[in-house]
Amino acid sequence: MSLLPIARVLGVNYKSLKGIYVKYYPDEEVEAIMKDNNPDANAIAIRPLIDFQKNLKKKAVSYFQYAIGFNQKQLSRVLHIDARTIQRYKKDEQTALPMEVSDRVVSLASLLVKGLEVFEDKDTFYQWLNEPNEALEDQKPILLLESTLGIHQVMTELGRIEHGIFA
Repeated sequence: MSLLPIARVLGVNYKSLKGIYVKYYPDEEVEAIMKDNNPDANAIAIRPLIDFQKNLKKKAVSYFQYAIGFNQKQLSRVLHIDARTIQRYKKDEQTALPMEVSDRVVSLASLLVKGLEVFEDKDTFYQWLNEPNEALEDQKPILLLESTLGIHQVMTELGRIEHGIFA
C-alpha cells in the first residue's frame, strides 16, 4: 500500500512521511476546506504534521477523526486514550503524539485507506464496519479495532474481500 493515501487521511504531505517538508497551506485555507465539509478535505496535502524524529503531531488525530467519521467515544476507544486527552490534543496540535498513539493512528489510517479502496465509498465501508461479519466470528469489525490483532484481522478480511474471497 502506498503511503500517499495514508498521508491524505492524516492531513500530512506525502513526502513529510519520509521526513521531507514540501508543501504548506495556510491555516485559513485549511479551516475553510474543513468548515465547508469538502469531500476532498482529507485528500489535500496540508501543512506537514509529522516530524520524522518525533512521530505524528497531535493535529493528525483531528484529521483522522474527520476522515473516518468516528465520534469522540469511538476514537477514544480505538486509540486507547480518554476523551479528555483527545480534547487536550486539539488545544496543542503542534506537539508530537506519544509513539504508541502515533503508531495506532497510522495503523488505523492504513485500514481506512484499505477500506475505501475496497468499498470505494466511505458510507459503505462504515456500514460494513458496523455490521456483524461471519468471517470475523459474527463480530462487528469496528469492535475489533481496539486491538492490534483485531486491526490485523479486519485488514486481512478487507484483503479477502478485495480479491473476491468470501467466507
